[in-house]
Amino acid sequence: MNMNWQKATNKGLEHAHYEADALILYCVDNRGKKALEEFLFKKSIRSYDLIMVPGGAKAIAGQNEAERIMLLSYIKKLLELHKAKKIILTTHIDCGACGGSAAFDNDKKTEHSAHEQWLLSAKSLLVKLFTNIPVETYFVDFEGFWQIT
Repeated sequence: MNMNWQKATNKGLEHAHYEADALILYCVDNRGKKALEEFLFKKSIRSYDLIMVPGGAKAIAGQNEAERIMLLSYIKKLLELHKAKKIILTTHIDCGACGGSAAFDNDKKTEHSAHEQWLLSAKSLLVKLFTNIPVETYFVDFEGFWQIT
């Protein structure tokens, strides 16, 4: 087989394998990119595994069983490979996968309550499955990350 390969960049994988400071479940919504970068910097998280799916942690707590099973298998595999020290679950305001703020009649209190339930439900499941790894939950809005305990 004759293939024509053209180098696209000068930087490739690092040779050294890593252990992750955290495994993070985050939404694909690009509006949260800079917020995540600041969060990682402030929390001193340098090496991490990032799973990005529509809805973030709601994908574990939601009604789609196939999606939950797939995500849990990814999380299990990444924990085995990179031995993350903690799991960080997130959801965010005005998330399209959750129906956006409009699904809550633009009522912040109702929206926050739904996200809190999803986050705590996802956390409860992961704490049972991965008993030795702390799980943190965060809601992201237009002002920043908010830890839910």
